[in-house]
Amino acid sequence: ISTASWNAPQGAPRGVIGPETPGVKPFTGDVFTTDIAEAVGRRVASENRRLVATDTATVLGGYGVDVPKGISDKSAAYAHMARPHKPPAGNPFLSADPRMFDRMYPVQIADMLDTLTKVWEAPEAWQTIARGSDRMLGVWKAFQLYHPAYVIRNVWQNTFGGIMAGANALAVAQLWAGGQSGPKVHLLRKALIQNTPEILRGQSIALSGRDVPLEQLWRLGRDLNMAGAGRTAQEMAGAIQPILAAKRRITGTIFKLNQWCEDNQKLATWLHFADRGMDVRDAAIRTLVAMPDLSDLSIWERSVAARFWPFWRWMRRNGSLQLFHFLPRKPAFAAGLGKLRNLAEGFRGVENVPTELRPEWMDEQLAMQITGGREQGDVFLAQTWFPFQEALSLAAPLVGEPEELVQQAVSGMRPGVKAAVEGATGQSVFRRTPLKKINETDLLRAFPQALMGRSGTMLDSLLTLRPAREWTPWVGRVAEMPTATSAVGRTVLGGAFQPVSRIRGLAAESVRLRERLVTLRQQINRARQVNDMSLADSLLQQWVATVARARRLGLPIVPKATGRMMQTAGVPAGAAAFGG
Repeated sequence: ISTASWNAPQGAPRGVIGPETPGVKPFTGDVFTTDIAEAVGRRVASENRRLVATDTATVLGGYGVDVPKGISDKSAAYAHMARPHKPPAGNPFLSADPRMFDRMYPVQIADMLDTLTKVWEAPEAWQTIARGSDRMLGVWKAFQLYHPAYVIRNVWQNTFGGIMAGANALAVAQLWAGGQSGPKVHLLRKALIQNTPEILRGQSIALSGRDVPLEQLWRLGRDLNMAGAGRTAQEMAGAIQPILAAKRRITGTIFKLNQWCEDNQKLATWLHFADRGMDVRDAAIRTLVAMPDLSDLSIWERSVAARFWPFWRWMRRNGSLQLFHFLPRKPAFAAGLGKLRNLAEGFRGVENVPTELRPEWMDEQLAMQITGGREQGDVFLAQTWFPFQEALSLAAPLVGEPEELVQQAVSGMRPGVKAAVEGATGQSVFRRTPLKKINETDLLRAFPQALMGRSGTMLDSLLTLRPAREWTPWVGRVAEMPTATSAVGRTVLGGAFQPVSRIRGLAAESVRLRERLVTLRQQINRARQVNDMSLADSLLQQWVATVARARRLGLPIVPKATGRMMQTAGVPAGAAAFGG
């Protein structure tokens, strides 16, 4: 008997076998096949679709995207994930066996290659996306980067980079910011920028025990690009054409100030290394390690990466430098930052808001309390000025879960791209909360709120104006800092200056511990139901430790009977957290 008669019996259409009664689905497809390779291929394709459906639902679920339950491994929505791929045209090796391409590449990777090929085959579509991103980034940087904190951050980063490269921060500061050598360094910078060596005639500076003519340093500095660190600031300024003339004047002033600081720091660091006896070229190499040239990018990075990730230049040149050069050789810098925070807070001589009651994100950024006392105060986010966060983000592809990698990649994108992702997923990238929908009736109301970052829609990523959020006294962080003495100081420091409150910390800890107790009770009950007493005992110990912590903090979440038991066990009770 032939397979055809089995697969297409008398009276039944080919490929359909089974009753046609209501509620019963007939079997579609061949009953069996004599081609073993085809049978195995079908089984693999079916399993592949099932795994793709499960994985997709899991990943998207983490971002608040609900996958309809009707979608299964047999759905057409996932059929393209297992379809056969055409081999690339013009390859004689692959054309000899059409299935070679499928054997060489997993189906999902082949899909990605197909999509990437289509993108690059349609340059006009790519340029349309890139131009839109360029315009959006130009507006965004105009409002983000003219904040004075931009210059402050660069000064701190250059200082820290010099320290890690072996420079004496105090000596470098004296070279460019004061003393007899300061004006000469500024004059050398001016000659390098304006290409006017004649203004240096007759001038010299003491290096390594001898006087070196500034004209000689000008020739070396020009060849070694010792005043080029601030050029990227000018490139940024060029992207701000759509902004009003008044805004351009403000941004131009900040960019010029940033360039002045970076150039002088770079020159001073170079001269400092030369003053310590280094050859000027060796000193230049050491300086470039401390303060790399952010304009040194490949063609692909300029045309692709830097156009979608705002701080790609920093991450590529400086972040990778910290990760692969400094940290492996000097790990004490990373370990010592926590001690630096404790030392800085100890100098104040007053009791601070307990570290355990500060927000977790604040603790991760090494927040140092600089004003206030035990009940409330203001903290300075030390890690904002150090490159470890950016450097470690470069190592994300090596460790971590796929969901975390997606989160980090999306959070680093340009605002325009990020807003599009948020609009597609319906969830805020940073807050990980559902976004409000925008319709024509409330668009006008959402727009001004989005300028302050408070609309709760994807417009927050697109339109938030950092200076407006900092400078307006009745919104944003400024209004939440009752202990800071100067509104000007808060404005200049920007987001690096944050309020902290003991009562807020207790409220947040109360919510967290209550949820933790509920979860532990549920886990204990499940462990007992399956008669896993060892797990139940371990969970019970965690429950007791959580209750003891809540009791020591004086949180009103411990039942009276449990409190008496803790008192008998010798666990002290703290003062009532919220009074009464």
